[in-house]
Amino acid sequence: MDLLGSEHEVLRNEALLLLIGLARVSPDMQQIAAFEGAFERVLGIARCEPGGPASLTWVLLLFATAA
Repeated sequence: MDLLGSEHEVLRNEALLLLIGLARVSPDMQQIAAFEGAFERVLGIARCEPGGPASLTWVLLLFATAA
């Protein structure tokens, strides 16, 4: 979860993709992410991410996966 707050865009994006993959296959991972504050961190990425539309798409995909 700490990598979601990384200053390095590549690490942050890879952590986001990993979280999406894990959330798809594990409801337990969804709960862990929720209690560790991952969704708040991901919303922070969506708000101020210079990475463009790809990052925003991944953020929305994570929320759709967890719903």
